[in-house]
Amino acid sequence: MDSVKAQLRVYLSELLTFLRGQTLQTNIILALGALTALSLAFNVLDFVILYTRPSRLKHYLHTTRGKPAWALVTGASDGIGKCLARELAAAGFNVVLHGRNEAKLGRVRTALETAFPARSFRLLLADASKVPCANCVDAGAASAALDFDALVAPLDELNLTVVVNNAGGNSADPVYDVLQNYPRRTVLEMVGLNALFPTLLLHALLPQLGRDSPALVIGVGSLSDNGLPLLSFYGAAKRFLVGLSEALGREAFVGGGGGTGVEVLAVRVGAVTGVSGRDVTPSFFEPDAAFMARAILDRVGCGRPVVVPYWAHALQQAVVSLMPSWVMEVIFREVMVNRRDEERTELAKRE
Repeated sequence: MDSVKAQLRVYLSELLTFLRGQTLQTNIILALGALTALSLAFNVLDFVILYTRPSRLKHYLHTTRGKPAWALVTGASDGIGKCLARELAAAGFNVVLHGRNEAKLGRVRTALETAFPARSFRLLLADASKVPCANCVDAGAASAALDFDALVAPLDELNLTVVVNNAGGNSADPVYDVLQNYPRRTVLEMVGLNALFPTLLLHALLPQLGRDSPALVIGVGSLSDNGLPLLSFYGAAKRFLVGLSEALGREAFVGGGGGTGVEVLAVRVGAVTGVSGRDVTPSFFEPDAAFMARAILDRVGCGRPVVVPYWAHALQQAVVSLMPSWVMEVIFREVMVNRRDEERTELAKRE
């Protein structure tokens, strides 16, 4: 140890001698270079830690009032939601499966009961696009709107410690088009599904989650919230969900008795296959839904309010953020126009 210290003193002395012999301008340049190198090293280390640290999902697997832990997954009929339900069951949670198609949900429950006989599963049926509106001009829409108090009432008896707001997606037909080409009802239903439904569901459930805390809420967003053209209202609704999750996460620590104590994490998901409307061979930058579900749960407890769950997508996002704005604009337009053209070609083949 003494020899190491002595060697370090020699290196430091030589460095100081070198710096004394440099001009002020040279020293400034060297200092800036050192700071840049340190910043880069810190960012790389931070990135590695983020995607290698263990998940804290088990923190929410606790018994309260003698009752086992339950998780609610919205949009659990297929895709990422179905895979999230499976991962949560494998982690030890009982799972409430939400969806609007009872037959599909029933098949998911049967498969999960076979795979995890020690777990319990329930169904929660609701069309997430039929949210209440403040001033409905369509009487039929008003009468079909969800009653959220009645929806969550059967869950009150459960020790609900995890809620995954996964219900969403873009079922508009076609998917890629300019805003004015969509019927007004399509726009309203997609915004309701991706933004209003998770907001009103949490409004109804947060008191229970606070009661059963520590509890966790995960909001499943999308990298389409970058403002991609031809996905205007869908991307905007997903940005709303991320903003909501950020704010709710901070509200958990509001003083004066107003805090909830509920951890909230928003995840911005990139391209995924094996989901509704997208079923191609998985690749490095487009993994399947099961892979993405694991990545989402692996980020629990990462210490960030918003995270891109898959590291390869995070790298893509980092590259985009470093681009000059004009380059980013050109790329966004070119990529999305190509996707629209591909979709139109595919739709023409089906006719």
